[in-house]
Amino acid sequence: MQYETTASHLNHMIRAERVQGMTFGRHMQYSFEFFYVKKGEVLCTVEDETYPLQEGDAVLVLPNQPHSYHTPIFSDAVMLIFDPIYVNEFFQYTRNKEFVCPVYRPDGRLLEQLPHQKDVFGWKSLLYSLCAQANQQGTLRQATRKNSDLIEKVIAYIHDHLQDKLSMEQLAEELGYSYHYLSNCMKDHFGMNFCTLVNHYRIDRAATLLRTTDLPMTRVADQSGFSTIRSFNRAFLNIHGITPTQFAKKVKYE
Repeated sequence: MQYETTASHLNHMIRAERVQGMTFGRHMQYSFEFFYVKKGEVLCTVEDETYPLQEGDAVLVLPNQPHSYHTPIFSDAVMLIFDPIYVNEFFQYTRNKEFVCPVYRPDGRLLEQLPHQKDVFGWKSLLYSLCAQANQQGTLRQATRKNSDLIEKVIAYIHDHLQDKLSMEQLAEELGYSYHYLSNCMKDHFGMNFCTLVNHYRIDRAATLLRTTDLPMTRVADQSGFSTIRSFNRAFLNIHGITPTQFAKKVKYE
């Protein structure tokens, strides 16, 4: 990684980094994710479709869309992860929608502005420009996944209660659905059970904290919703393949 910029001085997260050899398993988050290939090739899977990204190609992954990356040989890319609040009008416009094809070719000069962003207004201008170009070059349609409204409510609830004790029973009661119906919907959409899904979101928050703060590991675990350091270490290892301590050392020296 040649540079990484995390706008930690802002109230909501923006992370920009340059990555090489990007390979990352199926995951999702509440944020938008922009991925731009400078050199090489990356295979990006969004939902169930795989797209080969060549030099100059980008993909805009909408919030809560399952996606993954694989580099066959070599890749040099830029990744931007940003909270929907920075492009709220675009976020509202794309709710319950998806791109027929999320791949597009943004103006490369926009990426040159990344290291120079100093305040929320500059970030909003840049992020809206990237989203606008995706919208101009792509075609939006109603989300083809079933129960998209319900899934959005599930994700929003998990996102807002990551530090609380969460259970499927509690979620079903809160949303007014039966336990079995909600469980089946989540398995159909995410391919995982409720506990595993919650851990994915908690580990995503933990990874952000490890990248952007010097908090002790016990505080990272607590702020990510884990009651014990043991359960935190186990979940992190299952998802990332390395321990939180190894991850922290890795991002520190990249």
